[in-house]
Amino acid sequence: VTFEAGGNLTDPDAQTITYGNLVTKPADPVNAGFLLTAWTLDVAGEQPFNFATDIIEKDTTLYAQWAEAVTVTFDSNGGSVVVAQVILKGGLATEPVPPTLAGNTFAGWFYDNTAFENAVNFATDVFEANDTLYAKWTAITYTVAYNSNGGSAVAPKTVNSGEAADEPVAPTKAGYIFGGWFTDNTTFENEYDFATLVVADITLYAKWLEAVTVTFDSNEGSAVPAQVIVKGTKATEPEDPTREGYTFGG
Repeated sequence: VTFEAGGNLTDPDAQTITYGNLVTKPADPVNAGFLLTAWTLDVAGEQPFNFATDIIEKDTTLYAQWAEAVTVTFDSNGGSVVVAQVILKGGLATEPVPPTLAGNTFAGWFYDNTAFENAVNFATDVFEANDTLYAKWTAITYTVAYNSNGGSAVAPKTVNSGEAADEPVAPTKAGYIFGGWFTDNTTFENEYDFATLVVADITLYAKWLEAVTVTFDSNEGSAVPAQVIVKGTKATEPEDPTREGYTFGG
């Protein structure tokens, strides 16, 4: 059994077959820009040969039939690689397994790579020429909620997956000093590090420390600002006030 690929193409090797047996289908010859559609018993392609059922009872020549092909390339825009498809010109491409990209959800294939307005319909869109399709991605977002535990309200933040949340302006609460944001709301042992990359919705809890006010009466000297400090801790010695004609005595 001999094979004629046509033109200047390299023919597959001939096969010697025992009478009444099947022939093994050879690997498709390479023909740039074309796809092998069938092997036939005639040059015109009117008598297709079935390798699964047609037995060999005499010396036989099979002829390759070709159809023009186009290549559909998939640009995953930073996602996992998607293999290009060589298909018959005017035919449908097969929708590939969606690519993946950390922190993002795949949102479909598009003909345009900017506005992503022209989506591909793999059930109906035919390809008459080489084309490139582009993956659209939607960032996965998470919410960082702030429970101020009776303090002033702090608005939640929406953060893209894999990014860090900005530390908000500290809340306030009368009679207390803000002690930081914590992931636990009872023992307050785990203070949140705002350099941490967010990979899930989280709630942070404000810790409050009871405060006292230390006021300084300078007895007609220059004003000294009061200090609000955590109850049970030490005040900071202020700069000495001044008073004309006097030396500060403590």
